[in-house]
Amino acid sequence: MFILDFPVTWYLFLSVWFVFWLVLPPRKRDMKKTIQFGLLGTLLGVGVEILAVFLGLWAYTGGNWPVILWPSYFLASMIWYQLFNFFESRK
Repeated sequence: MFILDFPVTWYLFLSVWFVFWLVLPPRKRDMKKTIQFGLLGTLLGVGVEILAVFLGLWAYTGGNWPVILWPSYFLASMIWYQLFNFFESRK
């Protein structure tokens, strides 16, 4: 059972990332790549968490998986991709 009781700071964190993503809007042809990179970053983050749990590096009690981190992995990956493209286009 997932317990969706997040601190207010997480909503603030995700809102800041979302606004930051809107400030650096992707070009239409890069939107697909941005979303793919976001999904890849999310899968990597979730995969690392699952691997760490199975290796016993940390443990989550029932219903205590950090679900709030997974959208932040997605948004952070998309932002890093946009920042990389932004700086590459300025060269």
